[in-house]
Amino acid sequence: MKIIKKTMSVVVIAGLVISQIGCASKMTKISAPLDQVKFEKDYRYTVKLKAGNQIDHLDGDQIQSDKDKLILKTQTTSKDVSKNEIYQIEGISKNANGTNALKGMVIGGASIGTLFFVLGMASADSYSDTVQSSNGGDGASAGEIIGVGLLAGAIGAVIGGTAGLGIGALIPKHDRVQITPIVNPTTSGLDAGVNVGVKF
Repeated sequence: MKIIKKTMSVVVIAGLVISQIGCASKMTKISAPLDQVKFEKDYRYTVKLKAGNQIDHLDGDQIQSDKDKLILKTQTTSKDVSKNEIYQIEGISKNANGTNALKGMVIGGASIGTLFFVLGMASADSYSDTVQSSNGGDGASAGEIIGVGLLAGAIGAVIGGTAGLGIGALIPKHDRVQITPIVNPTTSGLDAGVNVGVKF
């Protein structure tokens, strides 16, 4: 049935979109001169350079901002990096801020529910065709097949949501910050804890 195939295609696409929304993670985004950004000691930073390489695992208190460079200090070394070389700096909090239980529930429920819906409709459609060819009847209507799919989808959503909730509860959530350096100065300092955005 053409209507069943079209419905299944739409549902699969919708499931993928919903799962992508569930995968979105909140991130603080800052665009500012680096000498006005406060690097927090309870964050770990990665400095990405325009040349393509990066410097990993820097605690906030290991980064000092000078007029035209960043001074990156570890216990044994000190490295100066020109601000013009820096493409972006990403940081992640060392301390967990909750868990990913809700995200896991959304992703699990949406993906497994969509899968069960499609499989339920396909099974009902196949069974209807078999009955129709053997008995010569009309078979199931599109509404009945969609109804079977919805029931299967609801069952899948409960199963997937419960499993996702459990798995997500085991995964800690950490605050993140993404800093993009700009050349133009601004009038006030910026803390790496405001201007929340969304990154996929």
